[in-house]
Amino acid sequence: MRLAGRRARLLAALVLAAAILGAFEPVRSNGFVDYDDGAYITKNPEVLGGLTAGGLRFAFGEFHSANWHPLTWLSHMLDVELFRQDAGSHHLVNALLHALNGALLFLFLSSATGSSWASLVVALLFALHPLRVESVAWASERKDVLSSTFFFAALAAYAAYVRRRGVLRYGIVVLLFALGLLAKPMLVTLPLVLLLLDVWPLERSRREGLKALCLEKVPFFLLALASGGVTIAAQRAGEALRSFEALPLLVRVENAFLAYGAYLVKSVWPSRLAVFYPHPGLDAQASAFAGALSLAAVVLFLAASVFVVRGRERRPWLFVGWGWYVIMALPVIGILQVGAQWMADRYTYLPTIGASVALVFGLAHALSAPRARTAAAIVGIAFALAFVPFTRRQIAVWKDTRSLFEHALGVTERNYVAHLNLGFLEQNQENLAAAEAHYLAALEIAPRSPDAFSNLGGLYYTRREYDRAREHLERALALDPSFLKARLNLGLVRRALGDPEGACAEFRAALARAPENVDAAKVLAEELVRAGRPEEALAVLSGVLARRANALELALARAELLAEAGRAREALADLERLIDAPMPPAGTLAAHAWLRATSADPAVRDPAAALRAAQRALAEEGSSWKALRALAAALAAAGDFERAAAAALEAASSAPAEEEQALLELYRRFKAGEALFE
Repeated sequence: MRLAGRRARLLAALVLAAAILGAFEPVRSNGFVDYDDGAYITKNPEVLGGLTAGGLRFAFGEFHSANWHPLTWLSHMLDVELFRQDAGSHHLVNALLHALNGALLFLFLSSATGSSWASLVVALLFALHPLRVESVAWASERKDVLSSTFFFAALAAYAAYVRRRGVLRYGIVVLLFALGLLAKPMLVTLPLVLLLLDVWPLERSRREGLKALCLEKVPFFLLALASGGVTIAAQRAGEALRSFEALPLLVRVENAFLAYGAYLVKSVWPSRLAVFYPHPGLDAQASAFAGALSLAAVVLFLAASVFVVRGRERRPWLFVGWGWYVIMALPVIGILQVGAQWMADRYTYLPTIGASVALVFGLAHALSAPRARTAAAIVGIAFALAFVPFTRRQIAVWKDTRSLFEHALGVTERNYVAHLNLGFLEQNQENLAAAEAHYLAALEIAPRSPDAFSNLGGLYYTRREYDRAREHLERALALDPSFLKARLNLGLVRRALGDPEGACAEFRAALARAPENVDAAKVLAEELVRAGRPEEALAVLSGVLARRANALELALARAELLAEAGRAREALADLERLIDAPMPPAGTLAAHAWLRATSADPAVRDPAAALRAAQRALAEEGSSWKALRALAAALAAAGDFERAAAAALEAASSAPAEEEQALLELYRRFKAGEALFE
């Protein structure tokens, strides 16, 4: 049974896309989560700068988050350009791309196979399944849905090329593949998928021979090889690849077979889905149980493979579907282990389509009677639609960081990553006892986790237990000498213990390890200023800003330091550039007002401009002590000392303890009728 005609298929694709979008619409209510979203969006200065020349250089010229995917970065920058940091809109773009992917998959399969109803069932099973939620509801996983759009477009273009050969059509397929790789290197297996499609449904292998088809794919293989090389380099630079000492090859192979089986089980019965599944090979208590399961998984995998290979002539759809599943999962199956998870829902986004193709088209070919095929199509559609409530429930799990990781704790065993993230959340909300309990639980599960030691060290620093903080941070660095966060926190601890030279040494070591790290540059500059070396501090800030021009908070710190060093005109130029940026960092207007009100340089001092900037700071950034201080200075510069004194007193009441005396001194000066530039 077919949906007759191209127009009918296009209409069906539109209805399908609308249904997918309706199922995933709740993502608009979700926020960002403290799990990669900071590195990708909310704390990434290049992304927060929007589409800029500096952002373009960053996207194509740097490894970040152990990846190189410039089109993904550009898509996030475009989102910021359009929506700023409205999380719902970022998520909605993911949902729109996912809906487009479902429609493109249907159009490709229905065109290539001539079986529109079976193609519709496959597309629905793909798009409405709860396993898709991680790729759509996690803003940082834009790379999944974006790269897949190019993947499906490449398949459709390849089918068009097969129908009517031509250099231009061939070039379009290659271009789409290249764009997909620039969004996520997961697509490196596409050349092998194209060879499978040459077997069925395109049926080229018998006519043209395997050698000719392989030669045709040489440009694709070269692109895949280049992308793979860059990806491995990026993951090594980000120190994301696990060594074979930490995770032996045999353990990786065992767990790869286990993951192949687990993905199929979760495709049929999608329960206990989690953001992170701890790798059993990294947990002695879990390894024995996983080893027994792995043996069964190996046997079943080999049996299924033998069955489909031996029947490839009679049942090519089973061969192609199973091959699609196995081959597309290879980059993420754990032989090259990245991170500490043994599987991930997002890794199923493209591979499990192959399993659906094998099942649905196998059933369609087994049922010869039209009525039976119709009944099977209806059952398949109903089965796919039945996933929608579970999908929407899983979307709610991604609502915020707490719900995400509390759910993970509830559905997995010994999940130290969930404990670490919940601990960090509690610490940020100043629930320090709860944070410590989570960190200690993580350390009990993973006693050699540098993250657990580092987080505990940071917690003890917050509680001013500096000796305990130093002990835990030093243990974190003993386990992982490259751990930047631990190095920076250890510098802060040394500073608190009265060791400024030791603090500077830690900060310099961190910056040497990561020369473009904004946090390392900022704390090192602060320490140099405290040591009375402002010119060195300016050199540090300028050096990092030369590489990361969109690091606006660092630019603000440099502007304030220039002002303190008496270089008011340079400071003013920097501040005016920041004010004109799409998203100036908090405090920019207050700093601008303060400089305009207090500078001894008459070319910079402008009481009227200072007052406007201070009032705008209060309106846009709230009544912070810095904004109130700037207002007080501006009023004093304009000669309104009574109101200036009142504003300074209000600033002192809300300022941190270390700033209170300085603000009270301002109050006394204003009461005496003294402007700050005098």
